[in-house]
Amino acid sequence: MYTCSGVWPTSPALPMHNKNTRPWVERRASLTRRFLPPDFHHSFKIQEGEISIKAISMDFDRSSQAKSWLFDEPSLQACRSRSTAPHEVDVRMPRVKTVRKFASGFHRSSVSQRFNPCTNDLLDPDEQESLVRFHAHQMQTLVGPTALLPELRTSITVLSTAIMLFRRFYLSNSILYFNPRKMAAACAFFAAKSEEEKIEIGLLSHATQVVHSRVQHAPLCRNELRGVSVFDIQDYEKLLMEGTNYEFKCHHPFSAMHALAIDYTNFFAKKGVFIDADDVLERASAVVQRALVFSDANFLFAPGHVGFAAVAIALGATPTNSESIGDGLKTYLLDRFACKAQSELDDFEAAVSRIIECLFRCKHMDLTSTVNVHEVAQRAEETKLLLHKVSSIRMHLFCRPQPVPISPTRKRSWAEEEEFHPPRGNNKRMYSQGVSAKVTPVCHCN
Repeated sequence: MYTCSGVWPTSPALPMHNKNTRPWVERRASLTRRFLPPDFHHSFKIQEGEISIKAISMDFDRSSQAKSWLFDEPSLQACRSRSTAPHEVDVRMPRVKTVRKFASGFHRSSVSQRFNPCTNDLLDPDEQESLVRFHAHQMQTLVGPTALLPELRTSITVLSTAIMLFRRFYLSNSILYFNPRKMAAACAFFAAKSEEEKIEIGLLSHATQVVHSRVQHAPLCRNELRGVSVFDIQDYEKLLMEGTNYEFKCHHPFSAMHALAIDYTNFFAKKGVFIDADDVLERASAVVQRALVFSDANFLFAPGHVGFAAVAIALGATPTNSESIGDGLKTYLLDRFACKAQSELDDFEAAVSRIIECLFRCKHMDLTSTVNVHEVAQRAEETKLLLHKVSSIRMHLFCRPQPVPISPTRKRSWAEEEEFHPPRGNNKRMYSQGVSAKVTPVCHCN
């Protein structure tokens, strides 16, 4: 019997009621929460003769991600079309833009049914999504296992949460009004706190400065990857919370992927076929991370299904085969869960096959081993032109003079008409008594 559990067994030599051993037990529980994701034994359960075909736990069903951040393809495209529309501007403070949060529950609202995409927007939805993917990919230098500074290296869960929050924010807001580099740093800082792996905000700001210094000779991204100050991270952290409608919980496919890979290798090991579980997990993790940045799988499917599809791709499944999930996984499902109805297994296989087809159909990620140099160069040139276009639009939006409205009944004071000089000598008594008089400009001669 194989069970996936995220809690360590209690040692009989250390009883829970002993006051001397309580700090050790609490420390052990904190380590468990730190290195194992909260939904480790919830997203995908595998037991003897039993499988969660929905691949979604009860916790995920009740989560904000399942209720507000799962879309279908038409509603997701409509949401992105609306996000590129110009933001409302406060007349009194023209540089302050209104943060929008309509993406939360957009697929369930009536707005998604009656919304007509605008055709005269400043930026195309596909162009905005290209820049969002670019900055989401660059977040791995700030936080995660491959962070630039050793002090900022955290678990893969922190990086995945940061990318998910970053992409959620720009489903409602435009990158023309909110700097994506500042928002990326704020997402990294907030994700580390939400996953209980706090990092220093000063080190994060320093990491952005280091990245900016390294790309000074790269015209493609030196204007986008600018340094971010501590004040900007704090300011954009507030915008992030409002733009995501204060829904921060993110479920990821890693727990389902880990449980399936181990059980799959153990199942075939009993039959004399030995498969390296670490190799399968490494390849599946790479697929999950690329899908998180470059595809919409996490907005369209449950994390358990995505984890199963990642393992299938790591084992060699392709949509061109007659069996999309692969012969090995099909045999595994039929033999391992023979107690399930055939229709239930077919539905689960069809759901996973749709994810595999979606990942292979995504033009922004390449799951094949061959690399086309000309195609990569063409995409780099398209990104360069897009960055120039966005820079010119931002300059047009924010560099032009903004008229400040003045009330017609407001009178200008004498201090606005001419230069103010502080009173000297006997004039101090006049100002203390409230006498309104103009001060004669004083000429200081050497």
